[in-house]
Amino acid sequence: MTSNNVTLFKNFISNSEAETMDFAARYLKNISGGCVLGLIGDLGAGKTVFARGIARALGIIENITSPTFVIMKIYDTQNIKIKKLIHIDAYRLSCGEDLEMIGVSEYFTRQDCLTIIEWPQQVANILPQKMKFIEISNLNIESRKFRF
Repeated sequence: MTSNNVTLFKNFISNSEAETMDFAARYLKNISGGCVLGLIGDLGAGKTVFARGIARALGIIENITSPTFVIMKIYDTQNIKIKKLIHIDAYRLSCGEDLEMIGVSEYFTRQDCLTIIEWPQQVANILPQKMKFIEISNLNIESRKFRF
């Protein structure tokens, strides 16, 4: 389905990590700087793989891993408009104030940043209203369903 030359997604089935990363790169074409993207799914659902696909599409060559223990990682990109990727893992947090203490809210409004939050439901009380969510479900060992 398209609207004004922009592909709109509702569901997507991925059958491999490579397909997930390719899909993430295509999805990036539909978002811009200033976007906050929440990835919801069980452990091992593919949240970090999706984030890695976005990072690769932004020209980030560093190894993208889940920032579970450091909570937030900031990457410089090679993109003209999106200069920084902010990757957050809120799994270990109990409330949004824990995330605010490390200054994350400043990135929510920056038009030169894209913020990806894994486990956004853990910090729901501080999330911006104009946020996009992707729910990722395991269909089997290889396949994942993405709902937008």
